[in-house]
Amino acid sequence: MPLQILLREPATNLTFPELDPPEHRMRRRVLAPAYTREAARHDDATIRAITRQVLGPLVERGTFDAFGDYAHVVAGRFAATKAGVPLADADALRTDISRAFRREPGQRGTSPANQEAMLAVFTYLHQLVADGRRRPDHATGWGSANRDEAEFPAADRFDLHRRPKRSLVFGHGQHQCIGEHVGMRMGTAILEELVAAIDDYEVDADGVHRRYGEFLKGYDRLPISVTPRTRTGTRGRNP
Repeated sequence: MPLQILLREPATNLTFPELDPPEHRMRRRVLAPAYTREAARHDDATIRAITRQVLGPLVERGTFDAFGDYAHVVAGRFAATKAGVPLADADALRTDISRAFRREPGQRGTSPANQEAMLAVFTYLHQLVADGRRRPDHATGWGSANRDEAEFPAADRFDLHRRPKRSLVFGHGQHQCIGEHVGMRMGTAILEELVAAIDDYEVDADGVHRRYGEFLKGYDRLPISVTPRTRTGTRGRNP
């Protein structure tokens, strides 16, 4: 990938967004049905419930980081519900993922601290999958993959001649972000719920910080002060 060439790092342990067809197509199908436009519309109620739960105490407090305290927390908690991660672990996992992608000015490539954080993330996720396989009644249709009894007769039996109508491990797709529709829904909800809950806001320009890194871009700190809405108003409309 261009990033590996730029950073002179080996391309190892790639996830599906970093792969080319046919490997990319085969892996993407596992997640694609859960990230369609219709799926995102179905997720809207959950996104807004999480958004309001996070936003309420912040508005009462009056000052908060619109990224670190609000948008980042909402995104992390919703991602946890989407992936079958216990909500109690969502914030800690989100912090480790953020640490894995954090770059210091002048840093080139992945640091030992980044590697340590990413190891913590994958160790947790691997254990979550292992626990789910031991307790199938608590597991999520992604951990089961092609051993899902709901999809295949005698799914746990090795059968060279099995020809399922679809595979839960392989599939097709392009490099367009799989979370596009969910991301748009989430961004809309985060902004609409904030605007509906306040009368005014002010950004602390001195506290704003732009993220440094080759993978994630934008601001990772945006402190604001808000004036809670005092008059009766309507909640943000569902797009």
